[in-house]
Amino acid sequence: MKKNTLGLLAGLCVLLTGCGTKYTRETSFSEAGVSTSVKETLTLGKDTFKLVEETSMSLSGSPLGSFDAYVKFAYSGTAEATDKENTYKLIIESLIVSNYTCEGDAANIGNLAMKTAFSAMFDDATVTYIMDGEKVSIENASDFLPTYVVVDPETKTFK
Repeated sequence: MKKNTLGLLAGLCVLLTGCGTKYTRETSFSEAGVSTSVKETLTLGKDTFKLVEETSMSLSGSPLGSFDAYVKFAYSGTAEATDKENTYKLIIESLIVSNYTCEGDAANIGNLAMKTAFSAMFDDATVTYIMDGEKVSIENASDFLPTYVVVDPETKTFK
């Protein structure tokens, strides 16, 4: 292949797949009968990152009824290696919140819980868009502090 073709393929790969190393982390907990699980996928490029966080919340077996809620957060920005091995500083530049849903006969309880959480992070207009299931993009997300992550290259996980 010619040099130009290889360069074009490499550029296309970066655009389409975000070429980088993927790491995952899953957590779950239960409080007051509400189960929450969070699945995160971190893709680290040479000096960029994308972190997708999928959060599910459910209530079942309650006299109040049941609900299932879901929301997706996609953070992206700059990744900087630190002096500590396998540790990176993630500087968030963009955040997309999407796919919010809450269903069930106790959806009002789930919606209230999620609205309270969103209100702690966003202004009222943004919360309304999210609660309506709309995709919200926040550019130059300077309000979001840098985050440090430690990756495990063997298990492809991070903390």
